[in-house]
Amino acid sequence: MKKQEADFPGNAEDLGFKKAVAELTEAIVEDLRDGYKSELDPFEIYEKRVRQQVFSNLHTFRERFMKGYRVMLNELEKEQATQSQGGFDGNRGYRGL
Repeated sequence: MKKQEADFPGNAEDLGFKKAVAELTEAIVEDLRDGYKSELDPFEIYEKRVRQQVFSNLHTFRERFMKGYRVMLNELEKEQATQSQGGFDGNRGYRGL
């Protein structure tokens, strides 16, 4: 089975992900706007920090998710190759013995 990069969800930095992150971040910022009361930092600085944290956390999550997805696909490919060569069959034990 040939690995195809297109099979991985979100292979390219797609606009859908960026748009979803922007919309989520906007909703979070709007929710925080009314309750923010600080004499030390203006809301604009706090807003920028929140936006950076949200994007960073979601980007890290996405990268780790993709890495796990690729590892799982690789393991499934190895298992499939082993089974097609007379290896372990989970339902019947080792085939060819």
